[in-house]
Amino acid sequence: MFYVILFFFAILMLFLRWQFSVGGFTPITIILGFWTLSAFGAIYLYAENLIPGLTGNVTLLPYVFLFSMLYISVYPFRKIKYSKIRIISTEPYEKFLYYLSVFFIICSILPLIEHLIYLFKNIGQSVTFQQQLNDIYEIKREEDVNQLSLPARVLNGIISPFGRFIPFLLLYWLGKNNYSKKFKFLLLLPILNVQCAHFIGASRAALFLDLANYILVICFCRHTLSQSIWKTLKRITIIIFSIISSALCFLSLARFLFGRSLASGAQTMTDWITVYFSESTLRFNAFMWNISTYMQGDNCFSFIKKILGLHTFNDILDRQAYWQPKTKILGHVFYTFIGDFYGDFGPIGCFLIITFFVSICGIIIYNLKQHPYEISFHSMYFLILWASICMYGFTYFLYKTFYNGRTLFIQILLMFILYLIKIFKKKGKI
Repeated sequence: MFYVILFFFAILMLFLRWQFSVGGFTPITIILGFWTLSAFGAIYLYAENLIPGLTGNVTLLPYVFLFSMLYISVYPFRKIKYSKIRIISTEPYEKFLYYLSVFFIICSILPLIEHLIYLFKNIGQSVTFQQQLNDIYEIKREEDVNQLSLPARVLNGIISPFGRFIPFLLLYWLGKNNYSKKFKFLLLLPILNVQCAHFIGASRAALFLDLANYILVICFCRHTLSQSIWKTLKRITIIIFSIISSALCFLSLARFLFGRSLASGAQTMTDWITVYFSESTLRFNAFMWNISTYMQGDNCFSFIKKILGLHTFNDILDRQAYWQPKTKILGHVFYTFIGDFYGDFGPIGCFLIITFFVSICGIIIYNLKQHPYEISFHSMYFLILWASICMYGFTYFLYKTFYNGRTLFIQILLMFILYLIKIFKKKGKI
């Protein structure tokens, strides 16, 4: 128990120190705020013995490693002067982003209509619908949305990888006065479609991340918006927060009533939610740290391995069935994003992966210091991408499945294409 409490106070002190030094509501507030709450809940889980096998297995060294990796991961966000950023530069690819936005709007219309019809037909049958949503989750249908027609399914598949990119795109356009309000309003359609898909797919994690990602985007882009737009955005945020929170409560009740995990001793709704929110750091310490063998990238980077022609697993259940007997740890619970990297490549590999992402952030922040009032669109989104990984990382690495790995790859590829357009334009090649 002592080490669990010590880890909580270490995270709390880091949160308070950095929050007061940076000031305001920033990505630091969100990222370390979630980690602090999670670490606090872990004290309750340990005291109530809600996770079997913890007693005697929680030691100091895993917490030292976890804290050190978190410190390195989040440190770049302490160096950013958010209030100085006034311009998000899209030169020379603004027209490309405009046509891309129109493409997203067109693709979202049909799947959104079919999603809404399905919801309106079923939402009134509360208990039956909750049972159905839990069944969807239990059989892990990440992409198979049988409620959609084939054309709508294809269009939905095009939009899905950009579900957390489009809110950033919308906030960028909100700061531009030379584009119509109708265009900006219509860009809400693909966002709403993605939310409906996540709700029908019974993914609490996706809905929670959508909400947190929306807040992260606002934190990064707040000072690029005028006061009048900011006032309107606050009202929209309250509405979106209320809708997603209601959906999360509905899904949580469905999962609690019809599909509680047997991996914990939770008996009440409070205990069950606390396990979901706070188990990761405890499980990393007691189980992942002592893993029998590393998973060689199958845990977090199956899509990358597939591209490279290496053997891996497309299906998460197949991966769990193969690696769980070898690693001797559960494959369907949380170990933090640091723990997921550790499970693939051990402490050195975990450090190198985090250092790679943090180094790119460092280059962006160095360039930002040279021009503190302006940042490129692709650079800003990379910071948001890493912030979202760190923020939701108090549970797990959010791009660890094959499908989500593809999503991450597509988003990074898009940012790289935008970067190349800028470089080639500077050299006069386009």
